[in-house]
Amino acid sequence: IETQIQTYSIDNLFLEQINKWRTLLGQALFEVKNDIDETELNDVVQLYLNSIVFLRVCEDRNIEQYNSLINIKNTSKNSIKLIEKLKKADEYYNSGIFELPYIDEFLSEKSDIFWQIISDLYYPNSSYSFSVLSSEILGNIYEIMLQDKLYIKQGNVILDRKPENIGRDVVTTPNYIIREIINKTIKPYLENTEKDIFAIKIADIACGSGAFLLET
Repeated sequence: IETQIQTYSIDNLFLEQINKWRTLLGQALFEVKNDIDETELNDVVQLYLNSIVFLRVCEDRNIEQYNSLINIKNTSKNSIKLIEKLKKADEYYNSGIFELPYIDEFLSEKSDIFWQIISDLYYPNSSYSFSVLSSEILGNIYEIMLQDKLYIKQGNVILDRKPENIGRDVVTTPNYIIREIINKTIKPYLENTEKDIFAIKIADIACGSGAFLLET
């Protein structure tokens, strides 16, 4: 399945969608909070995208109730219910991913943007399943996203390449290399030992997508 996904360049298609959502969310947020600076704008937009995509992935992997987001959109388009959903997720997962600034104001005033993003994450607007997206594909998308930034120019929000990344390509570590690294480092460390593997702490100092930690 993953080979088929890579053949059809789903990572490029999904990245194109994500970049569209970043621009839409960035413009909408700037209209609500026009005193926001570019750094906070980028951080807040990323938080909102992370939270929506995270819940959608959880649905396809049977961690969240399937169609929960699209049902809110289709039955009522009630921003209050979506806000409640995100706040409950913050309590449940307790990870920081749902600590969303300006949530009441932003979702109430710009709910149409969120309904559009949610629709784009479901069939027929989305023709692929998040349950089979490999961590490598999601990692590639994440690292490519790091090349671009939202800029505020003359009252408009645009997405453009960061100056330090112009003319550069992002190179990710393939999973087969990650597995080989683990086989030669972590695996020997754990073999023939009575160590409590759940007490071991592993750091990825150059963590980008988290693929090494996931594989570990």
